[in-house]
Amino acid sequence: MLAFLSSALSGDLPLLLLLNSLHLLSLLPPSLRTYSLHPLSLSLLLADLLWSLAGLAYLLRFYSHTARVVFNAEPPPAFSDKRFLSLYNYLLLARPLGALWRLLTSPYRVLPDVLVLGEVRCGTTTLSQHLSELPGCHRPFCPWKHPELDGKETFYFAGHYVDPLSFASPILTDPRRYGACFPLKLTRWFHTAVLRRPFFTFDGCAQYLTSPVAPYLLSAAYRARGLPPPLLLACARDPVDQALSWYKYESAAMEWGRGMGLGRPNVGLRTDKYWSANVGDALEFSMSALTDAVYLSAEGIFRPLSLAATCRKQVPPWALTWPGGQLTGIGRNGRFAENIGRYEAVFERGFKEEGESVNVLRARAASEAAAKAATFGERGARRGEREGGEGGGGRRTKYVDIVNLADLNDARELGELLKGVSKRLGLGRGTPEAALKRDMAIDFYAERAVARKVVRNAGAGGGVEVTPAEVARLKMHFVGERERVERLAGRPMKGWGNN
Repeated sequence: MLAFLSSALSGDLPLLLLLNSLHLLSLLPPSLRTYSLHPLSLSLLLADLLWSLAGLAYLLRFYSHTARVVFNAEPPPAFSDKRFLSLYNYLLLARPLGALWRLLTSPYRVLPDVLVLGEVRCGTTTLSQHLSELPGCHRPFCPWKHPELDGKETFYFAGHYVDPLSFASPILTDPRRYGACFPLKLTRWFHTAVLRRPFFTFDGCAQYLTSPVAPYLLSAAYRARGLPPPLLLACARDPVDQALSWYKYESAAMEWGRGMGLGRPNVGLRTDKYWSANVGDALEFSMSALTDAVYLSAEGIFRPLSLAATCRKQVPPWALTWPGGQLTGIGRNGRFAENIGRYEAVFERGFKEEGESVNVLRARAASEAAAKAATFGERGARRGEREGGEGGGGRRTKYVDIVNLADLNDARELGELLKGVSKRLGLGRGTPEAALKRDMAIDFYAERAVARKVVRNAGAGGGVEVTPAEVARLKMHFVGERERVERLAGRPMKGWGNN
């Protein structure tokens, strides 16, 4: 029973196998001739063994699916050395039992209060680390045991899960089972009702913002439970810097996949044009007519569907995350205004009865505009708005708040961001004195975090050379993106070039 509980909570298959072995050894008597198993011990042992077999079966399906869809590679031939090497690496890296246990108990779990709609290489991991420092935070489950992913992102709508109850269609993106990645409702009740402590959870996935299908699935997850929309935070940075960082990072990730023993590229899913040897070719492929058609087709899967049909619809592998492969995002990830606009449109359609905006980050901008109006008059306030991007205190997005990467390195901006999130989630409710203490604690944390340069997942360095001509080409591609994002955010994007 100890083995069963440990594996269910930790999701560590090697741990369960080890505990089963110890269990067997403990049952061996001094003399096998005079020994008979106690019925209870036998039942528990059989339960442990069955759970181990279920975990192994899930691991094999998880391996076959994610090798093709996540790593864009074909599994090596059966019984080959590379096959056993890659399976061994999966055994150490994956959490099949944790995923299986949570999927079976998904109806009894909560949904996240905050969604960090990260774009890759835009500070999603760092922002998630800051959120986890707020009181009452409970981190999400991740199917991968990786230091930069653990307790940060679920990868649920990126297609990293398989359905344990269906063999016909292994990919699991059912919005009704999204709760599998988060704590039990009983846990929330115990913390809030019994311990009288704050409680919230988040999902910080860096693969949701560009995805043409994730907005529809995320919206459906909350609507299916009759819940209001969560707080949406979209991470953004200078699009040229993002594209270059992403290209280097993805190049290193592909090398990592080959180092795990995975086979040749999965050209059947990603086409033979998936990998581009340089940034220029990757940009051309990402903006080609073929890639355009694939993205439009992926978004068209869910656009006309009702809530019930969206929950039942199976996402095909080619439509997950970046249709056409990760490098199709080179020219699309940095189009933040377009990607954020997609979320705004989908959530407006799904929650159109929700009249009140969920924005929290522009509260400070609005108060500053009001203060300028009181001090300098209406003309001074308007001048202040022009200086702060367009519409300093006005609302441009209703559901999505834009977090600039540079703000995470500014103690004042980081403090205001975390205080806005804390207020929106109702953390530290109570007397004005308690609210003041909460704000002071957050300001103190922000100053220390910036001083200590708390940065998670710094990325891959070296190995890939980028020419000045390729940088110039990216700048031309993203011309005007800064102004479009500033109009949406209602404030300037510090640290961005003019493109």
